[in-house]
Amino acid sequence: MPLDFFLDPDNHEHDLLEVKAFNYEASPGFDIASFSAYYKEILNQPYMLHCKYLIFGYTMSDAGVVVIKKM
Repeated sequence: MPLDFFLDPDNHEHDLLEVKAFNYEASPGFDIASFSAYYKEILNQPYMLHCKYLIFGYTMSDAGVVVIKKM
């Protein structure tokens, strides 16, 4: 389910943040696993359409060092 953070702990209907990460050397593979569940969620909680996203692409070396390539 969406939402990683409620930036306003007193009000869960605004200042919503979702964090996404992807391998920068491949294409992002974000999708909606269940469109019907998403549709029902938006009908019941329309404020979810105003969620903000923090998306970053990363690479990882053979030694396990993560480098953020683009935000």
